Amino acid sequence: MTEQVNTGVTPEKKPHPGSENLRLPWKPGQSGNPAGRPVGAKTGLRARLMQMLDQEAPQDIIKDLEAKGIALVANDKAAVIAEVMGRAAMKSDVPAARFIADQTELPHPKDLNLTGDFTVNISPEDANTL
Repeated sequence: MTEQVNTGVTPEKKPHPGSENLRLPWKPGQSGNPAGRPVGAKTGLRARLMQMLDQEAPQDIIKDLEAKGIALVANDKAAVIAEVMGRAAMKSDVPAARFIADQTELPHPKDLNLTGDFTVNISPEDANTL
């Protein structure tokens, strides 16, 4: 009769080949995210605004826009706001243009340190204005 040795490894829990030297990143029962989700991540103002923007826009607003010849890409509230803000910006509404730029452009670095040599070419016409 052969003697059976209990290795503690069942066929269902057989380790992956080559993983003998690996250890689990945390102990059994220990959370991998002890701080958890930030407070308000699902119920805060930003989350609720994002949920609201994904909702379908009211039909009276969609009909008003269609009557003005404005066709929306989508019928959600975000599409309505984007269309209205874009049209306002194109009519020289500076706050609307600034809002669009703030939402779409990458922020510029606060401090910009340029070193090295560079050449500036100025046309004769521009040289007269300096």
